[in-house]
Amino acid sequence: MNARTLKRLAVIVAALVVVWLGLGLLRRARADTAAGLALPRYQPASVDQALIVKGADTLRFERRPGGWAVNGLRADPLLVGELVSALSDTSARTSLATESAASEKRLGLDRADARTFTLLEAGHRVADLRVGNQGEPYPSVYVRLPGHARSYELNGRLADLVVRGLNFWRDKTIAEVHPDSVQAVEVRRGRERYTLTLSGGQWRLGGRPADSTAVADLLDRYRNLVADGFPTAAEDSSLSRWKDDRAIRLLAAGGRPLLVLGVDSIRTGYFARRQGGVTTYRLEDWNVNQLVPADSTLLPKAPKAKKT
Repeated sequence: MNARTLKRLAVIVAALVVVWLGLGLLRRARADTAAGLALPRYQPASVDQALIVKGADTLRFERRPGGWAVNGLRADPLLVGELVSALSDTSARTSLATESAASEKRLGLDRADARTFTLLEAGHRVADLRVGNQGEPYPSVYVRLPGHARSYELNGRLADLVVRGLNFWRDKTIAEVHPDSVQAVEVRRGRERYTLTLSGGQWRLGGRPADSTAVADLLDRYRNLVADGFPTAAEDSSLSRWKDDRAIRLLAAGGRPLLVLGVDSIRTGYFARRQGGVTTYRLEDWNVNQLVPADSTLLPKAPKAKKT
């Protein structure tokens, strides 16, 4: 075999090696692509709309001046913030679950069972996922891109958030009143009425000194008053003839109302509304007597008699 032939063979072998290495890299790239879903890159602060759609049910989140709304109702800004950040979370990871579209039903990714999760910025989609059943381990959920066969398991907060209903997202804050701004409190409990007034740094109930600690505890409950939830449709219907069984007015200097809150009750529990408001909030039964207390609880306790 002459030198020219050897040189040709060497060139051929080198070319085959290059081809083999190229195919290996291509296979590895394909494997890497299939191993995980590349989550979209976006800035959560720029997202101004989000949608969670399942069948005929839609949760529509919209950023408005002063906060977020969900289906036109005031939303909890912290919870919505978690939702719009769910796909930008660095702890969110994906792994390939299946490459077969035949597995959609088992993973909850078929059209009948899946939810569609969409994030928008100025009308443009920055994320669009079909979301199925929760995966293993928790928290994870099966996802896929619309029109794609591959399905992935996504770890992260989205697994818990995407299945929540409307009332979970609503802002449950009833009132935020700073105690130092309150100069008088008017309370009505059925036929019982009384007034607390602040005079010379001392709270008085009628003409008697009040228990300053008890009054401070009462006012502190209104610093950040949060509801337990909202009425069901049936409860809302029962509350259509609203009557204030109990009511409280927190007043600033000069009698300016800071908060006027009415409480009504039906068989299933207690509910509250702010004067002039349209939202009805559910209250825990045990909390009602602390929010609208009897006057006896605000008077100084009689000293215990000493044992002889």
